[in-house]
Amino acid sequence: MIEPTKQCERCGRRMIRDFENVMLPTNPPQYPWSWWCGCGYTEVGGIERGLSSAELRQHEWEEANAAYRIFSQGNEEEAT
Repeated sequence: MIEPTKQCERCGRRMIRDFENVMLPTNPPQYPWSWWCGCGYTEVGGIERGLSSAELRQHEWEEANAAYRIFSQGNEEEAT
């Protein structure tokens, strides 16, 4: 995992990740970002990966079934 901050080479303070308000329409979607510091120094960062359509579908399914799991805990015989 990428650290949320990084030391600035120019002034020594902490830089933050600055997302470029762009989404690359791939599967999964990609979000370019760069390092930014208040002194004006920037560095190329990378690309943050979003969820693929399969991961999104799985997440939606898990959320839809979360209430059912809570309700049916201890009643597995009745749920089948």
